[in-house]
Amino acid sequence: MNYTIILKKSEGLAAWIYKSISNKFTGVYYKTISRFPIFERYPQLKYSLIPLLIALFLGLRYIIKFIVNGLAAWFSNFLGESSGLNISEKTIIVSLAVT
Repeated sequence: MNYTIILKKSEGLAAWIYKSISNKFTGVYYKTISRFPIFERYPQLKYSLIPLLIALFLGLRYIIKFIVNGLAAWFSNFLGESSGLNISEKTIIVSLAVT
């Protein structure tokens, strides 16, 4: 094997990875094209959906994280006051994750 064969195989692999990732994000475009006719007039907008979906995912992740941490702190304080047991928030979050 020489360097050109390795280079061509790595280019094919990089193109395959890029295409599979972009197809995951632009798949939403094909599902929403019937609901929003602006996508038919401006097909370049499908690439603006990628950062929007990433931002929505991260926002949802941090909202869920905030809610779970708040509930864990509340449960820890509630158990500490009602039963006298001192259970940390980390233990409560791990038990919620396991459940």
